[in-house]
Amino acid sequence: MFKKSYNYFNSEQGRRVVQIEAKSGNLQIITADFDESLCDWDSLSEKELIDKALEWQYRTYMQGKFVNEAVEITEAKAKEVTAMAEKLKDTVKESEAELAKIKERAEISQGSILEMTEMMYDHEARIAALESGDEKVDEPIEEDKEHIDTEVTIEGGE
Repeated sequence: MFKKSYNYFNSEQGRRVVQIEAKSGNLQIITADFDESLCDWDSLSEKELIDKALEWQYRTYMQGKFVNEAVEITEAKAKEVTAMAEKLKDTVKESEAELAKIKERAEISQGSILEMTEMMYDHEARIAALESGDEKVDEPIEEDKEHIDTEVTIEGGE
């Protein structure tokens, strides 16, 4: 039922390999390859060989499977995190654009407030001049002279 053979040298791993097979009739139950240097395979009983074969199969196949699953899960999480990072970058860009709009509106509002404040001071100055009976009320304040539209009409003609 249980057979071991020293049939090849594994050049990839650079070691001599013992191959153990357990068969039941035509059905092959287990095949495992062992490093020859791990122990004296000839001195092991059949039960110990089966235990070693099952342990080795678990290590090579099951642990490899668990590692593969862990790698797949990690890669999926990495893709998920990358997608989230891209979404966050887009959100930051949108926020920066919105912030720029708000700053522009604030500058416009601030300019309007300054203009209104100047107009109020000018108006208050005119009212104060009227109340004091100052004769220069009809004349514009020095700052406003440059903003006055002058109409020029030419009378007569050729």
